[in-house]
This record gives sequence, structure tokens and C-alpha cells, in this order.
Amino acid sequence: PRRLVVRGPDGPISAVQVPWGEDVTVPLHVPGARVRTGLAAPAGLTRVLDVLAPGAVVTAPLLRLARPLLRRAVERLPEGPTDQVRATAQALIVAQAKAGDRTAVVAVHCRDAYGLTARLLVAASQQLHGTGAMAPAEALAPRAFLDAVSGSDEHGELSWSVLRELS
Repeated sequence: PRRLVVRGPDGPISAVQVPWGEDVTVPLHVPGARVRTGLAAPAGLTRVLDVLAPGAVVTAPLLRLARPLLRRAVERLPEGPTDQVRATAQALIVAQAKAGDRTAVVAVHCRDAYGLTARLLVAASQQLHGTGAMAPAEALAPRAFLDAVSGSDEHGELSWSVLRELS
């Protein structure tokens, strides 16, 4: 894990960088683009993770050795979070895209990521355009898609904002 810090409306937002699909797919249709996504977390935690990240090379062999033990522990866990936990679980996701000297930053706030999955898939199926294999950002108009899935209902909550337009 790496640290990602973006400028927010009230100051810097610290996040743990997560290698989601946009990091790979956006540069396929926007040559030269670099996308980084992250899950907002306390600045202290992201600093510690950034310092520890190079040690992952050393711990990887240990994790491989512990895999059978970890697998047994995971098998004892419940299938997923309870409805009560899902209803209260929130996340702030930030994405920063750079192409040359241009930068854009977007923040997405969600509650109940499990419940939102159905809403996202249905909205995507209703808005798809184009043919052949495409990245999500090619097949869907990003602003229209995020507007369509925004709101709150029994399946979760989602809101988004542009923190920095392409400049």
C-alpha cells in the first residue's frame, strides 16, 4: 500500500492507494494518463503504511508460509457483513487523473458498498454505449453515470464531487 494525498475543499485528503481497474483501463484510451485511486484514511495511518510498504517484499514469503493457517481462519469467518454493519459502513474514495500537466480529482462517498453493487450494475447496463471491449470510462459517460447512481435508498448511499477540474 502507498499513500495518496489529494487536495480537498477543506485541506488535504489522505488515502491508502488501491490498485483498482481505472489505474490500468483509463491509460488504454487516454494515452499518457496516470490514474491513482485510494480509500481515505487517517493521515497517520497512511504515513505508517507508506513507510512499511517497502517491507512487503520481505513479508510476502512469510505470508505464503502462513497461507494454510490464514485460509482456515478465513473459512471460519461469516460470508459477509450483517445488514446492520452494512448500513453503517462508509467509505470515501478519491481518484486523481493526470495527463501531461493536466490534473483532475474526484471524490466518491458511499455507504453500504455491498448494496450499491446492484444499483451500479443496473445503471451501467442501462447507459452502456459503444461496441466491443471497452473500459468503463469509455462505455459510460462518467458524470451521467455517477449522477444516475447518486442518492440514498435501502441499498446504500452514494454521492460524488469534483475536487479539481482538469487544469
